[in-house]
Amino acid sequence: MQMEEIRINYDLDKDLEKKINEIHSMLKEIADLKKSPLSSLWIPSEVLRNDLGIKARTEFLWREKGVIKCSKIRGKNYYKVSDLLDLLSENYNRTDELKNGEDTGE
Repeated sequence: MQMEEIRINYDLDKDLEKKINEIHSMLKEIADLKKSPLSSLWIPSEVLRNDLGIKARTEFLWREKGVIKCSKIRGKNYYKVSDLLDLLSENYNRTDELKNGEDTGE
C-alpha cells in the first residue's frame, strides 16, 4: 500500500510541476507581448476613433482633460498604442463604477 501512495504522490508532483511550467511559459509570453514592436506604434486619430467607437468630439474632450496624449504632425494627431493599451487596462474593471452612475468622461 505504501508503494502505491508514493507513486501517486510522485505523479501528482509531476503534474503540478508541468502546470507550473505551463503558467511560467504563459507569463513569459505576456511579458514579451508588452515588449513587442506593436506597443511602440503610433496610430492616427481616425484609427483611434474607429477602433474605440468614439466621435471626434469625445477624442477632443479626452485630449483636453488629459485622458489621452497625442503628437501633432502637420495638423494631424497621432496616438501611441502603448498609451492606449495602458488606458484600456486602467479602465478594465470600471463597469461596476459606471453602473453606479459615475461620470464616463464624455
